[in-house]
Amino acid sequence: MTKQIPNRLEIDGESHVMMRTPWLFAPGDDRADRYDFVGIDSANRSGVVSCWRVTEGVLYLSEVEATAYRRDENDIPCDKRGHCTQVTLAHLHDQTGPVRVDWFSGAIDLDLEPSFDTVFAPPEKARRLRFVAGRLVSDEIVAGS
Repeated sequence: MTKQIPNRLEIDGESHVMMRTPWLFAPGDDRADRYDFVGIDSANRSGVVSCWRVTEGVLYLSEVEATAYRRDENDIPCDKRGHCTQVTLAHLHDQTGPVRVDWFSGAIDLDLEPSFDTVFAPPEKARRLRFVAGRLVSDEIVAGS
């Protein structure tokens, strides 16, 4: 993931570049075994672009677009090589609306000074959100590390 094709998190009416993202699935979720994600170019090595949001202190996965090879034959249409052109939230979580991310506990840093550097270059200032079981427990501004 780079800042050229970033994952984003919406909070307080603003959208921010995420420095890292939670797993798309809960640990042990069998749906995680359906796809092998494929990086499409150097601007998106993971093959996944996701949008997350915090609403009333709860973390949600609200949108996913990904490139993947499918592991079974009944999920999504692929071309003759088995290459999937698009995998969405509906494919990954069997629902179209936002998915509550109650499996995530940890910190998400948001870049408050976006540029076109890679996300691995720490910003001068970041917003650090800490979650326990998908609930926001702290929100602070931190210096880049």
